[in-house]
Amino acid sequence: MDSEELRPIVLHVLKTYPDNRSLSVAGVIDAVQRFGVNKGIYPQHTGQFRGGISPSCEILMPLEDREKARQILWQLIIEGVLVPGHDELNLNLPHLRITEYGKKCLQEDAVIPHDPDGYLKYLKGQVPSLDPIAEMYVSEALQAYLRGLMLSSTVMLGAASEKSFLLLFDVYVAAIQDTSRNSKLQQIQNSFIKTKFEGFQMDFEYTKKSLPKELRENIDLQLTAIFNLIRITRNEIGHPTGTRIDRGLAYSNLRIFVPYVKRIYDLVDYFSENSV
Repeated sequence: MDSEELRPIVLHVLKTYPDNRSLSVAGVIDAVQRFGVNKGIYPQHTGQFRGGISPSCEILMPLEDREKARQILWQLIIEGVLVPGHDELNLNLPHLRITEYGKKCLQEDAVIPHDPDGYLKYLKGQVPSLDPIAEMYVSEALQAYLRGLMLSSTVMLGAASEKSFLLLFDVYVAAIQDTSRNSKLQQIQNSFIKTKFEGFQMDFEYTKKSLPKELRENIDLQLTAIFNLIRITRNEIGHPTGTRIDRGLAYSNLRIFVPYVKRIYDLVDYFSENSV
């Protein structure tokens, strides 16, 4: 299996592991193996097998996959999901423990940024028409997040947000039939993103009352508030101000991005087919 396919399985095993205190590298890998056997991922194996627990000596996880799973565990240590050792008296590998941050991540019902391929798959499932440029920036944001580059992750997510809004702005302007309103927005077509969003907001006040309920509901929170949160955060760190972004904030931004960008593309679809 590819590491990208194994990573969500490792995360699932950690989420469902019966006792955080008994975590070990080999134990987690054995649990990944059992999951793979139960799901029919490993119907047969012709390579060597060393150690571990398996339901049958003929149905085993290949050594290459065990090594990939071990490397994923090490990556999760670097990402702050796991920490070596049981406690202050047992500090070292092969023992492992899930951190408080890790517990928060693993308790999430939805896909999490620590599974970047799963995140992108989920995002594109929610937004099938996701713009390729926006997707590229989201992918960069996820990879930066995994490597602990929170400033870079935030900037890339801001770029994905901006690209998505610009698509909405263009479709919205084209849908406006009132000449005066349309002209006002056309005049700021080449302005900075802040000016364009403020112009959109002002005109959108006339429009949102006539939207279908599912598009109108919580629109100020899911569109305006989140757009400004991502934009302001991006601007603060896009200049040499010394502002820092901690992992928790970067994590939260990635989590709220999916429903936010889905609302944008729902509006894009609506205004592509309806005049206002």
